[in-house]
Amino acid sequence: FNRTHWAVTRNNMANALVWQETPNSQLYKIFAQMLQDETESPVWRDYCLQFLSECLKSTAEPDAVKAILARYSQGKDGLAGTAIVNLAYQEGEGRTQMDEAFSKQIEAQLADPDVATPTRMTILGVIGKRQDTRLLPLVRTYAKDPNDGIRRCAIAALGLIGTLDDLPLIQPGLTDRNRAVQMAAKAAEERIRARSSSSDKSEG
Repeated sequence: FNRTHWAVTRNNMANALVWQETPNSQLYKIFAQMLQDETESPVWRDYCLQFLSECLKSTAEPDAVKAILARYSQGKDGLAGTAIVNLAYQEGEGRTQMDEAFSKQIEAQLADPDVATPTRMTILGVIGKRQDTRLLPLVRTYAKDPNDGIRRCAIAALGLIGTLDDLPLIQPGLTDRNRAVQMAAKAAEERIRARSSSSDKSEG
């Protein structure tokens, strides 16, 4: 709780607590308390959200941790993006299961211009990671977005859930003015072609 320490020092302390062989099952309450304290720095509150997620594997009250992550995931700021990506991670680890309501939530957040751009970028990444093909039409609309970050993340997501029909959307990115977009487009094209080739071989 000592704010005179640098964020990285507090981060190392938190790591020591979370990575114990047998962490305290109530440890999440410490991070929840600091997360909810708006006088804490935005950087540290973001760290606390991540450490809160880490506590899910050892807490005696997993539903309480999930509820906090879910609540913060519904916001419009950068904390929402951190909560969303951690919920997706925990889903991948089998510690939680997100339902259709979560899919509809991030769909609405992605379309909301008031939601922070980094959070919208995160949502596009999560859509791809979760293989949420229901949102494929929405992802396609962002492949030509004027914002470089949004465009890059949409193209990357298409690489994970798109089809050969999406190549015309992806290929202009190969000559994009932004180098990161170019790299995302190249990787996306390669993934889709590899997936299509693998599918053809299995059918054959």
